[in-house]
Amino acid sequence: MAKKKVKKKKIKNKKSGAPSWAFEPFKWFLKESEQLKQLFNLSVKGISVLQAMPKVVDAIGSAEGIEDDPNHKEKKKRAQEMARLARNEVKENFPLLHAQNLVALWSLMESLIRNFISEWIGHYPEELSKISDRKLKISLVTYHSIPDSEKPLYIVGQLEKELGAGLRKGIDRFESMLKPFGFSGAVSKEIRKNIFEMCQIRNAIVHRAGHADRTLVDSCPWLNLKIGQKIKVSKEIYMRSYSASGAYIVQLISRIGEKYGKDMSEFKNGL
Repeated sequence: MAKKKVKKKKIKNKKSGAPSWAFEPFKWFLKESEQLKQLFNLSVKGISVLQAMPKVVDAIGSAEGIEDDPNHKEKKKRAQEMARLARNEVKENFPLLHAQNLVALWSLMESLIRNFISEWIGHYPEELSKISDRKLKISLVTYHSIPDSEKPLYIVGQLEKELGAGLRKGIDRFESMLKPFGFSGAVSKEIRKNIFEMCQIRNAIVHRAGHADRTLVDSCPWLNLKIGQKIKVSKEIYMRSYSASGAYIVQLISRIGEKYGKDMSEFKNGL
């Protein structure tokens, strides 16, 4: 009996545009980044309120007549310490919150790229032929033991290791993973520079306990940091990262639209 030919699932080039599943990772990113922003605003308000806590504790102690009570004194001491930390954060314009948000934002971008590529090869498995020449270290035991829905993400993880994406800096980390599938492209110097800065600061925060190392000092001289100096992530630095990441993501979305024949020229430069 003659074997039936199996038709490959081709990428459709419809005028209606790209399928909704291609943008699920981006919708997830938008939701998470919005929650991150809201949490930041709530934290700012909470920290600002902490400055008044010693007065509140004092008022309660006075009203109850327990000023000399050891427990009351301990509460007052803790409130004073929290107020001191809060005043420093407010005075410096919340560098710790900006630093934490910058690290979280970078993690969201990493997850976005992984999830998008995973979705892509999950819907177009024939696209794996584009990386067939790479010696991916696939554990068959692991591969066959995980659910089918997680297999694409496992492959993406192995591709990431093979490409050495984790060792690349800034936007090159993402572009190296997108390139085999035809989603890499030109990025403006400003976006590239700001995402590079974001990456370097993030690495110093995570791996150097928030202190500048030689790599950060040498690669981002415009920050005017010294080796060993405590990094203060200002609002200006954070907003550069936030704006650059948004602009880059808009470019990625435009690349997907173009893949399906849509005119995305007005979005090619980002925001």
